[in-house]
Amino acid sequence: MVKKVIEPINQKTFDFMSELSSNNSKAWFDTQRERYANHIREPMKAIAQFLAEPVSALFPEFSGAPKVSRINNDLRFNPDKSPYKDYMWISFGIRGAVADIFAAIDKNGWTAGCGLSSPKRDEMNHWRRNLIDNHDEWTQHFKAVNEKRKFNLHFGDKYKKPLYDDTPPDIFDLVQSKSIWIVFEPLREFSGTPEEDFMRAILQISPLYMFMVDSDVSMPNRLVGVHASISNYIRRG
Repeated sequence: MVKKVIEPINQKTFDFMSELSSNNSKAWFDTQRERYANHIREPMKAIAQFLAEPVSALFPEFSGAPKVSRINNDLRFNPDKSPYKDYMWISFGIRGAVADIFAAIDKNGWTAGCGLSSPKRDEMNHWRRNLIDNHDEWTQHFKAVNEKRKFNLHFGDKYKKPLYDDTPPDIFDLVQSKSIWIVFEPLREFSGTPEEDFMRAILQISPLYMFMVDSDVSMPNRLVGVHASISNYIRRG
């Protein structure tokens, strides 16, 4: 039986994920299940529970039930046949939406980000029009978020034929992509508690996330609300 001696996410968490990346086999994992439970699974569940209420306050559309990923790799359709993932995430996706905001860990540390993906073009068209119609606003938020903490853009497949004639050149790849993920560069240290730092990172990325989920003219007002939430949380922290 696995003993529950749960610690917050810390260096032991990242060390475990690093070792798993180098020893990705059932034989190795079977000898490490207690470490996995104490340093990965249970701390991630605790963080998900902690974040559910404040994320729901920030995004009323959120169902209130964060999803913690499984460590087991789904081998049915995945070209990576390793039995285990060397990362885990907590998703705060909105029910029925193609976008989500998340917190994650891997061997390099902890991070947060947002993304959306759909094989159906029309399900992402509101995101594309938001980028084009609110280009100045997007550019402002994009620069401001990146100045606070560096992030990377991960693109999926892209449409070869331009989707819109009025796409500004600097967002062309974003508009053409069938999936896009914006992810902060990982850190191995926490400035406060893991729960506080994950929440702060979610707040920081949330202005960009709003372009993914808000499909009507209310987005400017929603962005004002997001900024107020960020300010209140940082002051309280």
